[in-house]
Amino acid sequence: MSVLDEALAKLSEFAKEYVALGQRVSDNKDAGDEKLAELKNNTDYMVNGICRSLGLINKRIEKSDQAIKDLVLAVAYARVGNNMINGSQLASGILMGRQYTADRLMSPKDRVHDVAFGAINLHNHPNYEAMPGLAEMAVIANGIPYRSRHNDYRMYQTGVGAKPVPAVAPGLPVWLSDTNIPKGLYLESVFRDNPEDVRMDLSYIELWMKPVGDVSDEVDSFRHAELYSNLLENFQQATKLDALGDKDILENVSVGPVQLVGLTDAGSPIYGQPAFRIRTHPIGTMAGVSEITKPTIQVDTSDSHDHEIMPLTDEQWAALVDGDTILLRANGSGHVHRYYVSLVDGEYVVSTPSAESHTHELVISQRHRRSLPPSSFKLIEVMSEMEKGSGYDRDKLLKSTSARFRLDNIDEIIQELPGMDGEGAVITEVSSSGNPYSNDDGTTLNSAYYHHEYRLNSADAAGRRRMHRGFNDPNLIIARTNNPDVLNGVSYCIPLEVVARTAREVSNIAGVPLKSRDELRESVSHGFDGSSADMALPGWNPKEYNFTLPAAVFSQTDDVAVDAADTRSAAWVKDSEGNPILCYAAGIRHISPDGHRIRYPIYPMSHEYSYASVQLEHLRQGG
Repeated sequence: MSVLDEALAKLSEFAKEYVALGQRVSDNKDAGDEKLAELKNNTDYMVNGICRSLGLINKRIEKSDQAIKDLVLAVAYARVGNNMINGSQLASGILMGRQYTADRLMSPKDRVHDVAFGAINLHNHPNYEAMPGLAEMAVIANGIPYRSRHNDYRMYQTGVGAKPVPAVAPGLPVWLSDTNIPKGLYLESVFRDNPEDVRMDLSYIELWMKPVGDVSDEVDSFRHAELYSNLLENFQQATKLDALGDKDILENVSVGPVQLVGLTDAGSPIYGQPAFRIRTHPIGTMAGVSEITKPTIQVDTSDSHDHEIMPLTDEQWAALVDGDTILLRANGSGHVHRYYVSLVDGEYVVSTPSAESHTHELVISQRHRRSLPPSSFKLIEVMSEMEKGSGYDRDKLLKSTSARFRLDNIDEIIQELPGMDGEGAVITEVSSSGNPYSNDDGTTLNSAYYHHEYRLNSADAAGRRRMHRGFNDPNLIIARTNNPDVLNGVSYCIPLEVVARTAREVSNIAGVPLKSRDELRESVSHGFDGSSADMALPGWNPKEYNFTLPAAVFSQTDDVAVDAADTRSAAWVKDSEGNPILCYAAGIRHISPDGHRIRYPIYPMSHEYSYASVQLEHLRQGG
């Protein structure tokens, strides 16, 4: 028996005797003084015994509490140490996709980390509106691991206040109605003749730690959802599948390991679990145009105190474009500065009221719409392909789902991606010397948007001003947030793929009528499944029956390899006049029916940043 158990047993014994003694005192209340004195002494003895037992118990509890605090602190430091070790071999990025091709035991060359039947097993579901097919994957960001369910993600932007906004493809351009160009001809030639109308959207992973609770399902999909919302049930199923080397047939079980993420001032543990979602953001067009976009306006306060200007609203930007002068106010440090801003012949004109006691310069950052032609994407030629020698077909690889690309200006692009607080959020960070973090151009860093690096206004101990996030993680991309449900106030970003979006997705130039999904399923049950003109579907629906792109649009099509995971790509449907026409599925696929690349995977592989991999890359590139 432990000392604590002995103390508790003694306390119980004293308590029972004390109760009995109390009854004896009550029974002898009319006894003489000598008898009562004896009972009082017995009572004092019992009370002292109880106090001694309680004191002993309290000391044991204090020692236990300290032991628990020491254990928690040791676990916390062990996690930091483990991250150091993992960080020396892994960078933030994709760890692996599901293995489908290891058909021979003990054959290292048969193992793939990201390309089984496609880059991170991407595939095509064009019969669903704006839903790229994407399988399960394991990722890591700043030492946080996560394994997703099957994604098949719908394309959403992060809106104001982090409310998701559908990332709808661009429609037919307004100018088309003033020409004699047929809509079908425009759709056929948009990649060739109007690349400025091909919008390039970046899809990216967001990973963050949330308080321990239910398993959240943040990736919206027409086809998949988390099987278990209860964390314990999720853990039991995931560990059972892992132990058996089995898989959930519907691929709807994610794994987000609960971790110790911090300690309170009292030394109590703070636990969190990873949350994961995929968001999309427009980053340019396939060809640049002269159109200017809404600028970023900040106050240059590097020489003194801090001021902030809220981002331009759409109404203010429209007024500037129309030639009006707008008034901006910069708040901070107990006073306000006013600026009158106008746009004259493409140049910004700024003035301040003469009554101002002092002023600060405005820093206006203006970008023209970014041009991202296919040549911007550099094919990553992996040795498993190149070793084929004369059998290596680079052109074929370029059109396959297995191709992965490098986008050189990704450092610049990620700074346009809003974090968890959404578009327009502003969060400034201040160094230990009291100066705000800044960008390369001297403007204040807005940490509510994703970024990898920043500058300090005062140098560090080595005289450096330019800093990178993380101790040694070349892919660490973070954004700060004020969301109380995001532990430590930070989320992480992993770029996934760039998707070319056109009016082909949404134009429906044949006027195929919109029907409910249930109505179309009922039609299929009666044989009208779109397999022939006689069996044409009565209409379309974004879920499963997204057939609105007439095949007659294309004068020629290209042979596109299909995968077992792909879903239907074409069907006969009835147009606005009730006539059967053959239509392609208008959703996202990796190659268009006429052979244009739509999806450009650009994700980083975590293992490619180990010491051995880096040395191999130098050797492969010849220096």
